[in-house]
Amino acid sequence: MPEENKEKTQKKRWTLKKVKTRCRTIYWQNFLLTASVVMLTLALLGSAFFALTYSYAIDERSEQMQSKATVVSHMVSSYMENGSLTGLRELADFASNVTDAEFLICNSDGNLLLTTDTTLVNRVLTVPQDVAEGAMSDDTYAVRTTLGDIYEDTHFVVGVPIVSEGATVGFVLAVTGARALTTMWRTFIGLFFMTAVTVLLLSFVVSAWVSMRQSRPIHEMAEATRRFAEGNFDVRMHNYEGVTEISELAESFNNMADSLQETERQRRLYRRYSGRHDPARAGKGVPAHHLGRGAAAFPSRAPHA
Repeated sequence: MPEENKEKTQKKRWTLKKVKTRCRTIYWQNFLLTASVVMLTLALLGSAFFALTYSYAIDERSEQMQSKATVVSHMVSSYMENGSLTGLRELADFASNVTDAEFLICNSDGNLLLTTDTTLVNRVLTVPQDVAEGAMSDDTYAVRTTLGDIYEDTHFVVGVPIVSEGATVGFVLAVTGARALTTMWRTFIGLFFMTAVTVLLLSFVVSAWVSMRQSRPIHEMAEATRRFAEGNFDVRMHNYEGVTEISELAESFNNMADSLQETERQRRLYRRYSGRHDPARAGKGVPAHHLGRGAAAFPSRAPHA
């Protein structure tokens, strides 16, 4: 068991070392850098997009609910002035079907008089005082609330006052669930994620291709250098057109190779020439009569007594 654990540990270390070595290459560094920048950009754009689309969805839904609640409020006021509420439920049901929201018609005390929500029918309910005051105010009233535990979940509520003969006699609440409110927003989010994934995959492919193209000349130069070290002076790099830095690198390497090859050629010619004319290398000695002639040409001086 200890030997197996030691072997597993060595394998893990070797794998980590291999991964670290690979991540240090130019290809993976460029790829990871580009991928990180793209993902960070998409994250920032996504955050801004989520905030804007959510705000837009809330405002759009709020305006729609407020307009329908205003219509119901005017119709209730008209019915009250005529002294008959016949047909008011049918009108409220129609408005509810059009907007996918439920309507609660209350008096000025907050008591529920009429509702299109079937779960609240035949129940004596009173909305909270703060909701009643906000709905009967002249300002636009929109809030998230459970209406004093009338609903178990939080709902989005828009309130509009009912004005009859110049006096506020009640209010209309347009109520919708959070899921119905965010339907458009979820559609936007799904569209964004599809676009983001497509852009991310495309950027990964382009980044991988560009990184591979940039690292290829360096690998070629390393291979050419190894072949030079082995004595092959005929190796040259390809001419990479279109990229100035890589073209300059290839041109400089080829010039260096030409210079080294010419130097090596001259060195070999010199060694061959010097081997033919150097008596010590060519004949391992010189004939005696040649040496005699040479010696006679340079008479020695007798030493002084």
